[in-house]
Amino acid sequence: MRERQKKKKGRTWAEAAKTVLEKYPNTPMSHKEILQVIQRERLKEISGTSPLACLNAMLHTNSRGEEGIFYKVPGRMGVYTLKTEIQSGRLTPPPASPNGFSVRLRANQSSSSLQ
Repeated sequence: MRERQKKKKGRTWAEAAKTVLEKYPNTPMSHKEILQVIQRERLKEISGTSPLACLNAMLHTNSRGEEGIFYKVPGRMGVYTLKTEIQSGRLTPPPASPNGFSVRLRANQSSSSLQ
């Protein structure tokens, strides 16, 4: 038990986000959704005043270059998945709208609320 507590405290933002995206494979998630899962499942001890900003900065940094482990989904602001899912072909890009932007509706939104 003590070892588990130590691991949670010492987990980095990258490790916590990777754990979340591995737990929900083939599901691109926004940085807000990733943070919600991290907090709900207590994957990382969170301190400070802006955990969302820390997580978002880490995701952005680790989605650049060849060595990054995250992939920023094009056309979707702040939405990430694991780079391994893209490379293996397990994840297909979301359909684009006629103006070239991807559209993602939440379950509680309807198309009429977007007008």
